[in-house]
Amino acid sequence: MNNKMITIPYADAIEYGENTSALFKALWELTDLIRLESDLKKHHRAYLHVREDIDEKVKEARQIMTKVSVDMIGFYFKVDVPKCSNSDENTPFADAADDETVSIPKDEYELMIDDLLTMSEIIQCVADMRTQDVKAIREFGKFVPAFAAFEKNRLSLYREAAKEAEEIFDRWADEIDDLDEDFMEDEDYEPDEYYSD
Repeated sequence: MNNKMITIPYADAIEYGENTSALFKALWELTDLIRLESDLKKHHRAYLHVREDIDEKVKEARQIMTKVSVDMIGFYFKVDVPKCSNSDENTPFADAADDETVSIPKDEYELMIDDLLTMSEIIQCVADMRTQDVKAIREFGKFVPAFAAFEKNRLSLYREAAKEAEEIFDRWADEIDDLDEDFMEDEDYEPDEYYSD
């Protein structure tokens, strides 16, 4: 089953909740009256007054059910109104298929970004260190030619990895900078403050 979240205007939600509560109350009272009628029948007591109450509750329940049905039929066409926070203009992925989007909590997303940047820094650091080892590799290469050829191939691989890591790091750093600028422009933004003792 594929559940979807929708947003409805507050007034509609309140009305829907009130209608649903009234319907359940009427149905609950109706079942109580039917049980009472059944008990009175078992004991051969007069129960005509209970039957009249049941008929009244049935009428009341039918009115409520009709109102809820009419509201729900009209509600279908108001699902994506501009007043709703989940309207198409506020959902950039509204047309995307379910298998094309991933939703994760904001905390997990921020942790993922931090981890990605940390991994990129570590890879970049290791690649830089290996690239700086060129002098030592050349010295060892004088004594062991096979080692020199092996290290030369590895060194080019490290250089490519360093270049790719730097590109990834720069791309994500730009993303984070853009996000930080958006937060700074927000009126309600308050930066985290760090105090040292």
